[in-house]
Amino acid sequence: MWWDDITFEEAQPPPARPVRIGTISLHPRNNPDNNLGAFLHALDEIARDKPDIVCLARRYSSKGVQDLCRCAEEIPGPSTSRLGEKARKYGCTSWPAHRALGRAIYNTAC
Repeated sequence: MWWDDITFEEAQPPPARPVRIGTISLHPRNNPDNNLGAFLHALDEIARDKPDIVCLARRYSSKGVQDLCRCAEEIPGPSTSRLGEKARKYGCTSWPAHRALGRAIYNTAC
C-alpha cells in the first residue's frame, strides 16, 4: 500500500455514547469443541446485560490443548461461524481466534 498527497482536516468528534463491555473468563480444558460450547453458553448468560463488546479469553478454543494446530481454523470456520451467529443475535462483537492461513497460525481478533 502506498499513500500520496495525504491531507488532514479538522472534524467534529462523534457524539459520546456509553459502551458496555463484558468479559468471560472460563477455564475449560483439553477439548476445543467442549471449550467452545462452554463459552457459547457463557455468552448466552452475559448477553442479558446487553454488552456491545464481549472479551473472551485469548485461548478460548485451545485452553489446555498443547497442539494449537488442532484449534486453528480458516476464518470463517466452525468456531468463528458459531460465535458470529451469537454476536449477530446479541448485537455484540469481538473475540480472539487462532487463524490458520496455509501452514501459519495467527492470533487474530474477530
